[in-house]
This record gives sequence, C-alpha cells and structure tokens, in this order.
Amino acid sequence: MLQAQVQKVSKQYLNEYFDVCDSSVAKYIATIYYSDTVLSKASVVISNLKDNIVSECYYSNYVLGIKHGECKSYHENGKIKSIAHYDSGLLHGEVLCYFAGGQLKRRDVYKHNILQSGTCYGLNGNEIKYFPYLVAPEYPQGLKNLYKFIYIHTNYPDEAKRLGVKGTVIVRLFINKKGEITKYEIQKSVHPLLDAEALRVCKMLGNFKPGQEDGEYTNSIFVLPIKYEFE
Repeated sequence: MLQAQVQKVSKQYLNEYFDVCDSSVAKYIATIYYSDTVLSKASVVISNLKDNIVSECYYSNYVLGIKHGECKSYHENGKIKSIAHYDSGLLHGEVLCYFAGGQLKRRDVYKHNILQSGTCYGLNGNEIKYFPYLVAPEYPQGLKNLYKFIYIHTNYPDEAKRLGVKGTVIVRLFINKKGEITKYEIQKSVHPLLDAEALRVCKMLGNFKPGQEDGEYTNSIFVLPIKYEFE
C-alpha cells in the first residue's frame, strides 16, 4: 500500500470481529499509518498472526471507521480477494471480487452505497444469478418483532424511574458465522441500571441470521439502540 507522508505509526491487536482486543486473544494485528497530525486520516494494513496480509484500507477517519478510497482484501494464498472503493464511508465506484485462483467472481458498481449494476460469475467465467455483496445480520422474525420482543421482556427498573433516568442505551451484539451472539457490549451508556436491563434482555435473544460478505457467512456486529422512557 502506498503511504502518504506518515506522521505516526501504531499497532492494534484485533479479535475475530476485527474489534480491538488484548494481545492474548488476538487473531489479527493492525498497523496504522497516520497521515495527519490529528491522527485521523490513515492507511491500515491488517495481518494475521503468521504475518500474512488480510486487508489494506484507507480511512478519512480511522477512529470513527470511515473508509475513504481503495480497500483490498486477500485470500490465504496471498491473491486478491476483493477491491472496493469508498467515499466518506459509503461504497462508491467499482467493487471487484475474485476466487482464490484469481478468476473474477463479481463486478459491482455503487454510487454512494446504492447499487447501480452488478454481475456475478462462476469459476468457469460464466455469468450466474446475482447475489448481494454485503448482507447485514438479521433477527429472524424481522426488526419490528425484535423491538416487540425487547418491549415485552423489559422491566423498567423502579429505582431508575424514581431517579427520573431515561434515554437510549446502545448495545453491540457480536454475531458469529453461525448466527450465535458471542458477546454483548454497551456502546453508549445511559445509567448502570438501564445498561444492566438492556444487557439482560439482549441475553434472552436467540440466534440471528448471520451476516454475509460476497456469499460467505462472516463474523459481524449488530448495533441495537434500546430507548427507555416513561410517563
């Protein structure tokens, strides 16, 4: 990856969800090349623990996870797996995906995250039925029923009511390739009482439909805002 003038280089350990973690449980290492003095713009190279490059990507704001420019991912054999282009965090331009042998698997064109055209190919090079590049994890009964489940099972803490505590707790659900929730994390806290109730209810949820990338199930994170208010 070509680097702009580098102001600082740092490293982070990442887990199987590409989330920052302790070195003892890391699956990947991210090397971040910051190209501005406020440490926002960066090019990031992610490698596995065998030092094989998994992906390379440019960010206009790495802290916020805003991709901007070209992003590449690689198969285990070192060959290109995908090349995608982003504009301020949105897919914009061509997305190319390849089989491990180097054959073209997909050619999509996006305009600010909206698919303009897309073609998928088999190993023999023939066009096949189109399938989406990215599929977010889903609650099997749909988003409406997810919030219905949360509403039915939520017990608004009496102490929180007495204190007049209300607001929106945001929970991150870590969903593996099988659709199982393996971790629950508060992304935005309101109050320990509401945070605890949000986690309690989330732990009652069953499996999700797992996320997909280019037709393959993938580990993913589902962000769930839960609003608490009372009359």
